Amino acid sequence: MNLLSPLYALAAMAVALPILLHLVRKQPTQHKVFSSLMFLEATTPRLTSARRIDQWFLLLLRSTAILLLALAFSRPYWNAPVTTESQPMGVSKMLLLDTSASMRRTGVWEAVQQQANRIIDESNPTDVLSIYAFDDSLHPLLSVDDSLESGLAQRKDKARVAISSAKPTWRHTDLGDALMGAADLLERDRDALAGDSVSVSQIVVLTDFQEGIELDKLADYTWPETIKVRIEQISVKSSGNAYATVLPSDRFAASQQELDKQDPDSPNTLDRTVRVLVSNQITSKLTDRSPNESFELAWLDANQMPIASTRNACQVPANSRLTLSIPEPPKDATTLRILGDDDEFDNLYYVTNEVTRETNLLCVDSSSQEPEDSLSYFLKQLPLSSSKQTVNFQQRAPDSTAPWPDPTTTPLIVASHWASEQDLQSLKDHIDRGGHVLWVWDAPEEIASVKYAEGVRLLSGPEVGQVTESSLRNYAMLQQIDFQHPLFADLSDSKFNDYSKIRFWKHRSIDLPNSMEGSNHWEVLCRFDDGSPAFLSHTPKPNSAPMSLATGVTLPSKSTSTPETSVTGPARLGGLWIMLAGWQPQESQFALSSKFVPFIAGLYRLASPELNNSQSLQVGGSLEWSMDEKMMDPDGELLVNRLIGESRTCTAILNKPGVYTRYDQNGNPLKFSVNLKASESLTAPAPLDRLDQYGILVTDSQANNPSPPASQQLRAVELESQQGWWRWLIVGVLAVVGFESMFCLAKGI
Repeated sequence: MNLLSPLYALAAMAVALPILLHLVRKQPTQHKVFSSLMFLEATTPRLTSARRIDQWFLLLLRSTAILLLALAFSRPYWNAPVTTESQPMGVSKMLLLDTSASMRRTGVWEAVQQQANRIIDESNPTDVLSIYAFDDSLHPLLSVDDSLESGLAQRKDKARVAISSAKPTWRHTDLGDALMGAADLLERDRDALAGDSVSVSQIVVLTDFQEGIELDKLADYTWPETIKVRIEQISVKSSGNAYATVLPSDRFAASQQELDKQDPDSPNTLDRTVRVLVSNQITSKLTDRSPNESFELAWLDANQMPIASTRNACQVPANSRLTLSIPEPPKDATTLRILGDDDEFDNLYYVTNEVTRETNLLCVDSSSQEPEDSLSYFLKQLPLSSSKQTVNFQQRAPDSTAPWPDPTTTPLIVASHWASEQDLQSLKDHIDRGGHVLWVWDAPEEIASVKYAEGVRLLSGPEVGQVTESSLRNYAMLQQIDFQHPLFADLSDSKFNDYSKIRFWKHRSIDLPNSMEGSNHWEVLCRFDDGSPAFLSHTPKPNSAPMSLATGVTLPSKSTSTPETSVTGPARLGGLWIMLAGWQPQESQFALSSKFVPFIAGLYRLASPELNNSQSLQVGGSLEWSMDEKMMDPDGELLVNRLIGESRTCTAILNKPGVYTRYDQNGNPLKFSVNLKASESLTAPAPLDRLDQYGILVTDSQANNPSPPASQQLRAVELESQQGWWRWLIVGVLAVVGFESMFCLAKGI
């Protein structure tokens, strides 16, 4: 017999109490009165020790009750042989090592390796160890299959080698994707692990678990209840982390041109600036030193050397963000560096000095009419220029003999009703070469120089019905606007999508055959309230323009453009837009409304997408280019050409931040910058309970095999619970106490 709680057996020493009581002489219970003693004073007899015990049976009953009670509290059980102790059960332990960019902070990766080696040392020989690294995806270092193929003695050695081979990358942290992948791997190998005497599956994550960590992918994932997760959150001693981001410029290129024309040595020269967002975040309270709030911003050249006289001091309070303007970088600047920060992994922000593209907006209109009666008068007032391209307005007289511009320099041409048949024929050629045409029907058909229906057939080819002048009682309004189209998407919000205040005094109606309306190449983007089309879009069949970047850069034609004019978006296609009313005051209120500027700007943006914004490229993104080009990474190494299928397109992953260079077929360079994802700079530790909302219970202790003493204790608890001897002992105590009471009553004791 064994005792589950042997200390309670000490209560058996209380058996001495009834023995002592039985050795004490008590006052006699029977009295005999003698007449000779009636005059004596009565005294209480003393309790004296007896020399012998005269109630042995009563003493035995009372001692038995005390012994049985002490034994019941000691929880006795009989040991039973265990037939399953031939081999201890192991644990399938998967280590996930965070190798994202935030792990490059001082001392963090070293702490991860030390903690991982400690976990390996504490593992049992029968544990199946697997190790994976993760950043924005999961990378195997030691798979479950490799661990199962290794002997028990080699598993720990292989695991240590795998840990020593890992190192942090420059990508962001997607813990949600890593946990999903790890759980799927453990579920897949469940049968193999069960055959290897593995009873428990556990994922141990070694990470800094910072605020920028991504968990969104777990929202639609049902976490297996059989897999436990343990987070080893690595703490750092740095007090804060600051980083700087260059914001896109919102100044017009026209103003930029005026600045360029000024004499740089003139004292009246205006300063050109860029906006920079500086963030300062407290990351740890483990240090007594308060976070720094004084920083300097400096521009570096291509060799990462400071450029003289480019330092700018700034004060950013802890846990705050500040937007400030600093002088624009010199032409040879490639990097903005923030000085005075504890964590230097994100202190560099890469930029490229993009060449401003100069384009034109051409309007075919008569100059003999009054300004307010012409389309061109309102077009030339529009601010269409931006920091990446300058838009110059040009007007062309109908039937002019001057050469027509190239679509790369004049992507959009607006034609009025003054356009002749010869002009429309040239506009057709402009569309075929990739240009865009907005043809505005701003006059009744009877006074137009070209019949509208014939012009549509000339420009687009399909047969159309009659064009008539609509009969309006007062005015017409727009309805059925397609806010899903990119032209109107920016104004789709309920604050801006009210077009009811725009009234059209006149408009034309066109009879579209059923085969045209809703076809692949014709779209009715909005209608008048009488149901007739108000704005039509026609796109020709796609051509075979080559593509270069997955991010959207299109290879320019050798005969029409240079590398500096490469644009984002799909392969360049021309297009025809038809507006069935003018925007002059005599036709409508459109030119005087707040919708006119974004409407024309949207058309020009569709016709001439701006240069690829290099600030949007992030580490981890994919990159595609033509086999006829070369791509160099920031270290000057040639990216390997990996073909995609049978096409002449290559692909690679942007694995590091810096300035990349693309060389076209003629060897002309085009630079673009790649930066860290902003979330990776949010290095303050996040609470572990963020995982609770995704149904993942994070354990604080190891789910490892219990030690032999612990296993024996668990076995003892199980046996004692099954046998339940303490219940019968309590029954025995009650029986003995009851019999003792009846015996005392019978004896008169």
